[in-house]
Amino acid sequence: MLLFLDLKIEVRFIREGENDELNITISILKGLLKYKTTIPFIDFLNNGRNIITANIYKKAKVSNTNAIEDEKEEKEFNYDEIKIIIKKGHYYYKKYCEVLHYIHKRITINKVLWKTNIGLEDAADTAIISGILWGIKSNLMTLLKRKLRPQRIYIDVVPCYVSKKFGVIFDCIVTLKIGYIIIAGIKLLSTKIKGGENIE
Repeated sequence: MLLFLDLKIEVRFIREGENDELNITISILKGLLKYKTTIPFIDFLNNGRNIITANIYKKAKVSNTNAIEDEKEEKEFNYDEIKIIIKKGHYYYKKYCEVLHYIHKRITINKVLWKTNIGLEDAADTAIISGILWGIKSNLMTLLKRKLRPQRIYIDVVPCYVSKKFGVIFDCIVTLKIGYIIIAGIKLLSTKIKGGENIE
């Protein structure tokens, strides 16, 4: 039965004013078991060391009860490390493209919500930018429909003509059966054993 259970992953990004927050929630059994990571994304503290600092908050729940105490972890990345991360990401994408293709064919996108509030000092500029954002979002969602066939899509652009404003809410929920995750893990391990982990 475990193999047929759905694992639900929700990625929610919110920007309001100067605050950015990324929440990643993983749950099974309709939320009975839940793990959540919160990243105030990103606290830029460029204090002469060219470092980006992000505080990551982690929480695990069984039903509505905390399974572990809230955990806070501070991560620091300089720009060279970010370049290395991007390079590694490109390498692993090429190396494990077969595994990613397997996941792509079996993952279900339940919901995509993307709402933007935009306001500039000039009403005409606000209207133009709002139109451009609508065009970008529509094209991206059309591509997403063609590639991944999400069940529900909601996009919106809300112009604010009386004040300068920028806010974003992006919420995406996907599900994947645990059995498929196990098979993908076996494929990943097999590829790793065959090809090694050398990065130029």
